[in-house]
Amino acid sequence: DLSQAETFWRKRLQGFTMPTPLGLPAAPGSFAGPGERYSQQQARLSASATPALQSLVRQHHLPLNTLIQGVWALLLNRYSGESDVIFGATVSGRPSHLAGVESMIGLFINTLPMRIKVTPDTLFWPWLQDIQAQYLEQQVYEYCSAGQVHQWSEMPGALPLYESILVFENYPVNASSQRFSDQMLD
Repeated sequence: DLSQAETFWRKRLQGFTMPTPLGLPAAPGSFAGPGERYSQQQARLSASATPALQSLVRQHHLPLNTLIQGVWALLLNRYSGESDVIFGATVSGRPSHLAGVESMIGLFINTLPMRIKVTPDTLFWPWLQDIQAQYLEQQVYEYCSAGQVHQWSEMPGALPLYESILVFENYPVNASSQRFSDQMLD
């Protein structure tokens, strides 16, 4: 139901007319075009840090992705000076309620906006639980294209909806594919 999705996204993004800037100088080796700067940073949790963080978030009934999204929102808040931040969050786009989705071939991945308000008096764990609730609420509408969502926002068409994207990959990596990935990044 695109009309229901449009109503949801218009309400979710109401009042946003500028993307949240990172507020950082250009990184060495960033990709630059006329008037544009692009850079990619990758961080991997160590074999010991991953289970410790998973245990911590599990105590609060949250997935690790929510903690990472909260940390990214705090960083955007700190570097941009904005208390209401927006960034792109990559989703699998494979709805669990779709019969046979596990055996379907094709790219379902999508990047949609996450809007998070950061206020200094909010307690950390309840704030993360609110982020998780928001994420679950918008999962219903993750089939909408980023272009559609941009059109439904108040963001002028010439501006991107977000300036940073958070991609959280939550799957085990075997040693041979890890070496290949590391070689590709070098």
